[in-house]
Amino acid sequence: AEYCSLGEYHGRVAIFAPDERTLPRQITAIAVHTLPSADRAALSGGIAVYSREELYRLCASLFGEGEQ
Repeated sequence: AEYCSLGEYHGRVAIFAPDERTLPRQITAIAVHTLPSADRAALSGGIAVYSREELYRLCASLFGEGEQ
């Protein structure tokens, strides 16, 4: 089952509940415009996440590629 999804909310990477795409659970500090175009495209469609560990891994990866 889907744990959550990642998407964009007001220019930031946000974490959404599995059945919610309008209001995020949490908004990260990761600015979407700083990410590679492939990551921006994936976020626009929503990235399904299936565990807390996968969520941490994805956020760490996106943060590493973003603002430095």
